[in-house]
Amino acid sequence: MNSAEPALQPRVEREIEQKFRVHGLFRFPDLRQVDGVAEVLDRGAVDLESAYFDTADLRLAREGITLRRRRGDDEGWHLKLPADTSVAGVRDELRLPLSAAQDRPPEKLIGIVRVIVRTSEVVGVSTLRTHRRTWELRDHADRAVAEVVDDTVHVVGTDETVTARFRELELRRAHAGGEVVPAVADALVGAGAVSGEFVAKVVRALGPAASGPPEVPPPTAEASAPHPESWLAPGVRGLRAADLSYRRAGAASAERVDDDGPRDDDGPRGDGLRTAATRLRDEVHNRTGGLHELVGADQAEMLRGELTWLTDALAARRHGTDPARSIPELLDSARYLALHEALVSAARAERHLTTV
Repeated sequence: MNSAEPALQPRVEREIEQKFRVHGLFRFPDLRQVDGVAEVLDRGAVDLESAYFDTADLRLAREGITLRRRRGDDEGWHLKLPADTSVAGVRDELRLPLSAAQDRPPEKLIGIVRVIVRTSEVVGVSTLRTHRRTWELRDHADRAVAEVVDDTVHVVGTDETVTARFRELELRRAHAGGEVVPAVADALVGAGAVSGEFVAKVVRALGPAASGPPEVPPPTAEASAPHPESWLAPGVRGLRAADLSYRRAGAASAERVDDDGPRDDDGPRGDGLRTAATRLRDEVHNRTGGLHELVGADQAEMLRGELTWLTDALAARRHGTDPARSIPELLDSARYLALHEALVSAARAERHLTTV
């Protein structure tokens, strides 16, 4: 950890963009012909180098999360998290300067996704070198409505050789561009660009392993007894989502914690965690028989006991009966992370049960 890191707080930016696949000979249409676009300003070209980090089994990529170190324009350490799972291309980017760390991602960013990486090492998995050209679209009131980015990407191997190339466009909505962006997208598609599924550059570079299902996949079956396939994975994913939300809010906050006053983690920011943990605990207690069949009696009882411990610990923080341990300390504890390892194993057993 760099000595300067603890004093840094990530800066958060909301990113709303669409991606388009294009071939090497793609030519841009005249976007000034799009209703609402009065001027197209060439903002020039830059060269970027982005090193991406993940676990060996690409857990972050499979959750739609990217962690990178960028050099060139827009330098820094960047963690991108889906902000709205119902809408592709809406992400929150948490940013720290390059000075926050050297060759390994800053602990402050790794800590936000701790529930996913847990105790696994986060290592470099891919390096991309990108030649980027950017155009800014402005309306008749001289307001920025969108930005169009043309990226030519080179995937670089460990021996510095280029192993793959591809080209893609990004269409980014500006604050005033809500009504204009769909028309710009239509113009790009009309010129031959291919829209559709939102795929991060590093996922394209890494191939099928990075686009596989997450380690706790969304449910694929309706509720059915006696097996718990319809409730266990959603409950585990719900707890993980609440954990991510809590850590993201905490990392982006610069609120001061007073030693003698109520802690920030006691209030509404911790309520989502308490609700998700309590819901999963109650489901596990109510469906003990199905869980026994799924993971065995000993493992089922362990999960029951550890989820009870977790909900009790979170409640103690809410009511001030355990002031010694904060929620962030609880979430980084070996016991809590071991519970998530066990929950992931149970969800994998569930997945096997529903696919055989």
